[in-house]
Parts: sequence; structure tokens; C-alpha cells
Amino acid sequence: MRVIEEKMVRAIKDRKDWNGGNTKVVQSSDHADVWLFGKHIATYVYETEDLVVDEHTLIAWPTPTTASRLNGLMRGLGKRDRVSVRMGWPFINDRVVL
Repeated sequence: MRVIEEKMVRAIKDRKDWNGGNTKVVQSSDHADVWLFGKHIATYVYETEDLVVDEHTLIAWPTPTTASRLNGLMRGLGKRDRVSVRMGWPFINDRVVL
């Protein structure tokens, strides 16, 4: 996992706002929102420990950077899901996101 992704996950676990280059974590009372280049990519809900991927953003920007940040979140938060981008199409767990 990249250093920026480790810091992003640490901010979520510590429930602190964080900004590192193109990535930002914004805390709320019950969740944390993760932003990449000003676009919302995911929400982590503390009570349920759910990581909700913003599929609309993933469809609009299916980039290696978006996939890397989402995979960093999943690994760092103990999720088994996996995001990939193949030939310009976004996938979650080998299912194309349309």
C-alpha cells in the first residue's frame, strides 16, 4: 500500500480529517468521506464498518489512481473486495460497474 493510502486509512481509523495531495478524508459524526481530485470516491460508516464505494465516480473516472485508493481503503479496513480497471472499464470483484 502506498504511503498516501496508509495515511488515508490512518485518518479514518483515528476519526480525523486529513488532506494529502490529491486525496482527502472528511469526518462526520458517524462516517468518513474520501475524496480524490475533488470527487467523492467512498464513504466509511463507523457503526456498521461498511465501506460504500461511490460507483458513479468509479464509472466516470475509471483510473488506476481511483482503483488504487479504493483498494488501499479495502485492504486497510479489512475488506475483501477488489477494484480494477481493465481497458477503461471499472470492475469490483471481477463484476463490471455500469
